[in-house]
Amino acid sequence: MTAPSCHVVGAIARVQPASAADVRRWVEREPGAEVATSNEEGTLVLVLEGPDDAAVVDIMERLRNEPGVLDVQFVYHQIVEGAEAPA
Repeated sequence: MTAPSCHVVGAIARVQPASAADVRRWVEREPGAEVATSNEEGTLVLVLEGPDDAAVVDIMERLRNEPGVLDVQFVYHQIVEGAEAPA
């Protein structure tokens, strides 16, 4: 049996400043996602976690489809062995 692992990804989202609050709320409702920091120009630094890379990519793809999101870029990936991803 394979030990559990957690994929941790750092990402940057660029959003229209007028949509930043709505996008932040979307991220905060998403299991395994959080806004680490943001600025008034519409840049959000995200931390995403999932049981595998497909789960994290799914969060990023759904975020890209949210109104006001201009782009989401992957910047960091780490696999933490023996850790469980959030449900």
